[in-house]
Amino acid sequence: MIMQKEDFVLPKIRDKTKRNVQFFIPGKAVPKERPRVTIKNGRTWAFTPKRTVEWENTVRTVWDALVNVEKFTGPVVVDIAFYFYQKSYAPYVGRKDLDNLGKCILDALNGRAYKDDEQVVDLHYVKKFGASNLVEVSIEEANGHFSNRITVPVETHS
Repeated sequence: MIMQKEDFVLPKIRDKTKRNVQFFIPGKAVPKERPRVTIKNGRTWAFTPKRTVEWENTVRTVWDALVNVEKFTGPVVVDIAFYFYQKSYAPYVGRKDLDNLGKCILDALNGRAYKDDEQVVDLHYVKKFGASNLVEVSIEEANGHFSNRITVPVETHS
């Protein structure tokens, strides 16, 4: 897919007290596939499948098109919504594993949106079905924020 600059939606600011970026990636998301291994001339070679490489390049192209967006240097909160085209409104889960869809996005943004995806301290994925194929990504400085989606009592040692 050849994308033009007008295909991208530029970042929106949600909370002026925290640095955040929200952007959209047009197209059908591809899950991270396992590396393939082959033997050539007696040597073992591992390679990433073509579909994964192409989708990661699409993600990077969209990030690189964002104007004046610097790499996050500290902990971040990431929310990713995957939208898949579906003709009817019948419930459908789909065959793409949500964790592998997210892994592909996080890996593609390594070295661009953040130094490494180990900076992600709060992560939320959602899979939705509707009128188009699209991925919505939101990255925000953590600034001491940790998810309140899961509330498990934690014992502290004094």
